[in-house]
Amino acid sequence: MASVALVGAAAGIAAAVVAGKNELPSAPEPVADVARAPASEPDRGRRPRTDEAMTSARLARLEEELAELRGQEAPQPQDSSTDQAVDDEAESARVQERFATALQDFERAQVDPTWAPQASKSLRTDLGALSERLGFDLEDVECKDRRCVAQLRWATHQKSVQQFAAVAHSKYSVNCAIDIVLKRPDGEAANVANPVIFSNCQ
Repeated sequence: MASVALVGAAAGIAAAVVAGKNELPSAPEPVADVARAPASEPDRGRRPRTDEAMTSARLARLEEELAELRGQEAPQPQDSSTDQAVDDEAESARVQERFATALQDFERAQVDPTWAPQASKSLRTDLGALSERLGFDLEDVECKDRRCVAQLRWATHQKSVQQFAAVAHSKYSVNCAIDIVLKRPDGEAANVANPVIFSNCQ
């Protein structure tokens, strides 16, 4: 009987043996039902076997994907100095394009006879005094419709770089926004004329 009791306990029918019944039940439960936990001890968080199998399959797939990702060569970081140089060149090109467009617009503009002559005279006087102080040559001043363009020439490109800020921030009799884009001399030229745009003048 001890062997029978052991078998019964392993098969999930130990209750019949403990109750003193010496005979095995005539119709033992199917093996699939025997594996079920007793009703007095509810399943504590155990998932069905099918869910466990699906979870294991998902984990296996994730591990494979991670292995593939690790096997791929990591991209090399780009040189930030190179990126900055490219950005600076692009911005410089945009500034020069806007400046060239503004000069073209000025060439096409009509002269305001009630404003332009006096504005030209005032700017010529102001820039003439500034040229004597800084040492550049004032070649021309022309005003049209609330816009003016002055042509300045420095002896060297280096001097224009050193002094253009003084031109841009000086006070003038005509209140305008001021734009300057310095040009580098081509070839052996020692200097080059640099236009200055006075726009939105009051």
